[in-house]
Amino acid sequence: MSNKIRVYIDADGVILNSDIAMADYYNEYFHDKEGFIPADGTKIKKWNAKDECPLMTGKDIGKLFNSDFFWHNVTIKEGCIESIEKLCNDDRFEVIILSVGQNINKSKKAKFIEKHLPFVKEVMLISGNIFDKNEITDKSIVIDDYEDNLMNPNAYKILFYDRGKRDFNQKCDEDYRATNWDEAYDRCIKVADIMLDEN
Repeated sequence: MSNKIRVYIDADGVILNSDIAMADYYNEYFHDKEGFIPADGTKIKKWNAKDECPLMTGKDIGKLFNSDFFWHNVTIKEGCIESIEKLCNDDRFEVIILSVGQNINKSKKAKFIEKHLPFVKEVMLISGNIFDKNEITDKSIVIDDYEDNLMNPNAYKILFYDRGKRDFNQKCDEDYRATNWDEAYDRCIKVADIMLDEN
């Protein structure tokens, strides 16, 4: 078992500008549907994007995340690559990208991460929710934009809050929030300093 602080980082909405790519997909594939109004990914506030992409069903969202279009158009959040690389190069941390998806999505996500974040040595792509499992110990940091994934009492929590209040992040205390990757990185460093002082 490693003595390093494990930093579990979600992909969608934390590493990836998923909302922008969702809106781009919607505008590309739904523009000829009745009732279509162009979507603006910067205005999506709902987890299912129904506020900006009302013609998409749950099945459509599944197709979207499996599509080549999404993975060719999705971008990485500003400062993310630099911050994660610094964490990977810091001997105190073990960085793990932890994300949920189905088989096609997981395969494409793994290739995307390998291409853009090659310094991350461990990627866990699963079909269920691991954030509330016992593997997340008190020597862990979890960075996620979805507050229900931060309910594990053992880990230090960082709610990635770059898009402001949404329908899935309204409960978490401001003390947990990071509005950009510089803040998320600084919080990881502070947590490491505290944990090392305690040992």
